Amino acid sequence: MKCPNCDFDLNELKKDDLPLDFYTCPLCGGMFVGGMNSEKFKMSGRTLRTPPAFKPSPKECPNCYTEMNVSELESLSFEACPSCKGVWFEMATMPRAKDGKSKFDVILDMIAPPNEDEKKYKIRINPLLAGRRPTDLYGIREDVDFY
Repeated sequence: MKCPNCDFDLNELKKDDLPLDFYTCPLCGGMFVGGMNSEKFKMSGRTLRTPPAFKPSPKECPNCYTEMNVSELESLSFEACPSCKGVWFEMATMPRAKDGKSKFDVILDMIAPPNEDEKKYKIRINPLLAGRRPTDLYGIREDVDFY
């Protein structure tokens, strides 16, 4: 695959724990995210978000050579391919790591958030509060009636 900016060969990043394919340009630092149609992504239980297309982009998709559209999600601008659903991020607009997540996880959650069923089992419990009842936390005695 070639970079849509500088026509340089893209390097594939091997991320076995993620259901998408990540490619970076060593020259301009851009990143292409693909593999939305792969079996690995379909088995991940995630739903692909369809970003709104604002205008056609002069760039071609490095995967299928279709003209991409300029799109925006969560205040980040990027180019999205309407054919293969691949996404191109410029280095300046690439999401950063936050909340203990890598930038790859941030991109994955933005493009294809986990399904609600998957989210509800990923609740983090504060170890200081584990095993305590809400009445213990606020100092409310259960044996007293408040009438």
